[in-house]
Amino acid sequence: AITKNIQKILVFPWTFPVEKNLDEVSRDFFEPNGRHYEKYLSQLELLGIKKSKAKTINPYKTNRKEINNLLNTSDAIFIPGGNPEMFITLAIRLNIMDLFTNYKGVIIGESAGSVLQFDFYPLTAQNNFYNTNSYYNGFNAIKTDFVIDVHTLDTVEYKDSLQKLSKMKDKDILSIYDEGYILYDRKENVYKTYGRVEKYQG
Repeated sequence: AITKNIQKILVFPWTFPVEKNLDEVSRDFFEPNGRHYEKYLSQLELLGIKKSKAKTINPYKTNRKEINNLLNTSDAIFIPGGNPEMFITLAIRLNIMDLFTNYKGVIIGESAGSVLQFDFYPLTAQNNFYNTNSYYNGFNAIKTDFVIDVHTLDTVEYKDSLQKLSKMKDKDILSIYDEGYILYDRKENVYKTYGRVEKYQG
């Protein structure tokens, strides 16, 4: 398994909803016994990664130099699901987008943490707060000729949105249902799909 050689993994739970009640956010997302904190570590354990190998990064108590050092001495990073725009906001604020773009280790993404790895990602009107089909910027660690959609819905309306999005940027979209996932090898530029994944041609 890919995860068997991981000795140090950094967790970036920077996908929380909004920057309000930051004391509560810090307790919940970045500190032991926090509800989301424990959830993320449990998810890693399901992948065979022990909690002792994980370090959670609090964006309000770090800086570019520290994150750069941590990334350079880690085997993997994990970005959970949630609000992808919040992750980008924090990464830009800390001036570290390039560190994620050029990261050489394994990147494990759940939901938002998956789409962020591409140059940009689609959001259908059904999944978008603004109720429109649109694209948003990621950090471009995966450089390829397709993008992905997550939590795909098996409805005519949703599939129509994906078709429109694929034509909007002339880009193929791999739509990943909740029971599916993909593994992408950034060195070889090859990928493999598991479970239910469909393709919409741009």
